[in-house]
Amino acid sequence: TKVEKNMRVACPVDSMDQIKKNAEEAEFITLFEIEEDEILSEEKIQVSSSAIVSLILAKNVDTFICSNIDNPMMVSLLKNNIEIIGGAQGKVKTVVNSWINGTLECNDIVCSGQESGGCSGDCSHCKSI
Repeated sequence: TKVEKNMRVACPVDSMDQIKKNAEEAEFITLFEIEEDEILSEEKIQVSSSAIVSLILAKNVDTFICSNIDNPMMVSLLKNNIEIIGGAQGKVKTVVNSWINGTLECNDIVCSGQESGGCSGDCSHCKSI
C-alpha cells in the first residue's frame, strides 16, 4: 500500500491494543493519521458498539482495518465509501504498519459484501471489500 496523501485509518481494538475479533464488539477505536507511508499520529478512543460507525464517519476515516465485521456495519461503511480490510489480527500498530508496507497477511478469499452475516476472518482479503 502506497499512501500518497493524508489518510485516516481506524481499527477496532480491545483494552490491550489487539485488533478485536468482532468489530462491532470493540471497546475502543484506534485512529491513525498516515502520510507518505508514515504514521503521524495515533489516538485511542473509548466507544460503545452503537457509536462505532458514527465515530468513524465523524473522524473522516478512509480505511477500516478489522478482523470480522457484521453486515449492518459493513453496509454502513461501504455506503460512505470507506475501504474495509478484513481478516487482520494482532497488535494494532503492527497491523497498520504491515498494511502500510504492503505485508499485511489476511486470508485470500474475497468477500463480496453479499453474505448475510457480514465478513468473518474466512471471507476477507487485503483489499477493499
